[in-house]
Amino acid sequence: MKLTLILTLAIGFITQQANAQLGPLNHVLQLDGDGDFVELPAEAFTDLESATIEAWVNWESFQESSRVFAFTLKDARLVNLMNRITNPDLWSEYYPGDTHQWLQVPGVLTTNEWVHLALVVEPGSLKVHLNGMLLSDQVITNPALTRSAEFSRLNFLGRGNARVVWLNDADFHGQMDEVRVWRGERTEQQIQANLLTRLTGKEPELVALYPKNVNGHYAFRMAGSIRCPMMGRDLLASLVRTQLVVPLSSH
Repeated sequence: MKLTLILTLAIGFITQQANAQLGPLNHVLQLDGDGDFVELPAEAFTDLESATIEAWVNWESFQESSRVFAFTLKDARLVNLMNRITNPDLWSEYYPGDTHQWLQVPGVLTTNEWVHLALVVEPGSLKVHLNGMLLSDQVITNPALTRSAEFSRLNFLGRGNARVVWLNDADFHGQMDEVRVWRGERTEQQIQANLLTRLTGKEPELVALYPKNVNGHYAFRMAGSIRCPMMGRDLLASLVRTQLVVPLSSH
């Protein structure tokens, strides 16, 4: 009981700070749950065998298995993080080859409240953190019976790769900010250290940072450079809406 109370108070304190820092004066990614999503470069994370993916997230509603992100890692391995069905359950899936690995944390999500999520994915391992605290590393492994070989192998914010097969899967409805992709595992202490810090994009082992608020615009920051080539020049992507594809530069 004491541990539960401490955890609840800590999460509440961090959430209050997040709501203050990520409020209406800040520019965040707004997705309407009805066709809005962001597609990142297909090859963005294909050299990552293990990764830590972080995001500040605010669900406005829990739509059918709506993904915060769905990424493709090395050897076409798929990973995602979502609310399960239309429930406030946090669910992550990992598809390494012909197996399906997943973990579920029931009832931890709330609508209209900012939370920080971090997922550590390694071969044979998943760890999910909420507001800097480890929630679960209890992975269940089964044969892949979800037709995962037919899923797309793309990188999305707000949409899943399974949607081409499972048509009832819905897009994410809510807001996101400070989506971070790191090479390798970040420890609980490392996640906590930068929880409320705006990164520069130049941190060691940081592969991608999105969105990056630059003069009120959104940009995909990868490997230390802002990349959104259009008409032969690097430009910032304005408010991200409906199927925006952010390509890699040829720099």
